[in-house]
Amino acid sequence: MLFLITLVGILKFIYTIELEKLNFLEKTYINREKRGIVNKAKFELTDTHIKYHINFRLDKLLIRKALSRISEETCFKFEETSNYLLATLRYKHGLYFLTKFPVKKEKNRDIYLLATVKDITKVMRETLHALGVDYEHNRPDRNKYITINFKNVYSVFMPLFEITYTPILTFYNIGYDYTSVMHFTVKEFSRNGKKTIESKRKLMEPFTGRSTHLTFNDAKLLSLKYCINPKLKNAKCHNYGYPNPTMPYICKCLPFYYGPKCENRVRNFGYCSRINYFKAMSSITSRTLTLGNTCNFFIYTIPGKRIKLKLFFHHGLLSNHHCKNGKSIEARYFSDFSVNGVIYCPSIFPISIVSESNFIILRSTFSESKSKVKIMFKMF
Repeated sequence: MLFLITLVGILKFIYTIELEKLNFLEKTYINREKRGIVNKAKFELTDTHIKYHINFRLDKLLIRKALSRISEETCFKFEETSNYLLATLRYKHGLYFLTKFPVKKEKNRDIYLLATVKDITKVMRETLHALGVDYEHNRPDRNKYITINFKNVYSVFMPLFEITYTPILTFYNIGYDYTSVMHFTVKEFSRNGKKTIESKRKLMEPFTGRSTHLTFNDAKLLSLKYCINPKLKNAKCHNYGYPNPTMPYICKCLPFYYGPKCENRVRNFGYCSRINYFKAMSSITSRTLTLGNTCNFFIYTIPGKRIKLKLFFHHGLLSNHHCKNGKSIEARYFSDFSVNGVIYCPSIFPISIVSESNFIILRSTFSESKSKVKIMFKMF
């Protein structure tokens, strides 16, 4: 009997908690989506100097660090205030990571964070959402890149996975970015521990929604939306560059290009193999590359053709599922190479990639130590 009484008590407690969660979600998100998702333009910010307030239950250092990472890449400046009423961004304790927009034309937005989860990616994600950036997986073209398993999504979270028909992302010709901080992870809001999101590029699933810094395109979108004079938005930047938000007459470049217009490929220094530009032919080409610090390599072939690439490390390093101490190689193989690619860590297993266009970029980070990787490639 005592066991049954205890069990009933536990079940009632669980039911109360779940009911509280549902009520919280209904109040903070679902109603807002029904009222305001198509009218977000009227809530756009008019100032990039933002005051924010943090609830005492939250990790202030974590939030400050997240805001610092946004400021580093954009024109936004954040100022903490103890006056709740003066804050544009109000970080509150909640049961989920969610953002609530004002019903009327008030400037403040409430950002709910789960105090027990120290996740800087989700702090940045909800902050950018409050600044007017939509979730990446809700883009109108998302079905080309991912599949949403709605059967695995807890029903009350369905609005978080609905396509948003807005031109904000396609207007700037920004490619779909699996690693964007605005992308959910593959099991986020799952009711059964199974995937809610499946990538159609399987190599990208482990990295989906996992960035701990703004990606190049996260910063680009926010900058083009708020930081750059409209007359400069169509500046002639090459290789997916865009006007620098702090020096708008100079282009901000991807890390493997430089120059006022991002017109030059970077050269290798340090321990890196000096030759870093290769042409894929109809027969297999093999190269052993020396890595150290940051190295960049470019593989190209004739327009209209693609590239088959295989990478593997020397000396049978132990396999691991996470890159440690900054030792990894990123392979950008999409037709839009501004989008982050697959990360290959030291492993006894090779990785095989087929490019979407006639171009692949490899970028390695291996601190000071010398390492070697073998690449084999051919035109496809």
